[in-house]
Amino acid sequence: MKKITFTSLGFASVLLPAVALAQNFNYIDRFTSKGQQWLTLAITIIMVLMTIWFLIAVFNFIREKKPENLKDRRRQVINGLIGLFVAVGVWGIIHIASGVFGVNTNQQSPNIPCPPGYDYNATTGVCQ
Repeated sequence: MKKITFTSLGFASVLLPAVALAQNFNYIDRFTSKGQQWLTLAITIIMVLMTIWFLIAVFNFIREKKPENLKDRRRQVINGLIGLFVAVGVWGIIHIASGVFGVNTNQQSPNIPCPPGYDYNATTGVCQ
């Protein structure tokens, strides 16, 4: 019983600021766009590292002198290609999902719904 109460208080303490700031639509937009920025950065870094790993595998395959090691080098090149394909696929899925869910990718014209009778003020970032 203590565990349930403690867990409930933990969730309430996390969700209470979100409920209190529910009228500020800019809060949610900033949160989602920051998450998208981090994901984009992480995927870019992963893709660069995978490309470097793939190029190293290709160079090692070309340099290999022993015919018995060519099979291992070929497997490294194929794994690198599969990894690059998966990374580009994840990147594409994230961009498609951001378009479907309406995550703001353009900071100039945010898509923020305002209550009836209010207009979005771009300078303050608040519905007025």
